[in-house]
Amino acid sequence: MGSLTMASDPESQFYGVNSLGYQASKAAVNFATISFSKELIDTHITVNSVNPGWIATEFGGRPSDAPTPAGMQSVAEGAAQIIKAASDPEFTQNSSFTENDGPLLGRVAG
Repeated sequence: MGSLTMASDPESQFYGVNSLGYQASKAAVNFATISFSKELIDTHITVNSVNPGWIATEFGGRPSDAPTPAGMQSVAEGAAQIIKAASDPEFTQNSSFTENDGPLLGRVAG
């Protein structure tokens, strides 16, 4: 989560999260998305970011045989929007931030 709005809003589900390295790297990806989409605005290349969500992997030390917590998705579920954005010719958004449930932020450029 690299959103300044979500990180600073006491009502946000992410308000209590405080992980500088992770959040800073997510913010960097967000701004790279915006920068590249602006740079490529006059081409047929679109640049978007997709949040795969919380995925059931061993990342972060979670054992593969551990019970799946509520809200955690399978790898296939997490990849669904990524595959759609990369392969669907009807997905023509540029500089979008999406997840399986839809947009995370409004269209920024393009």
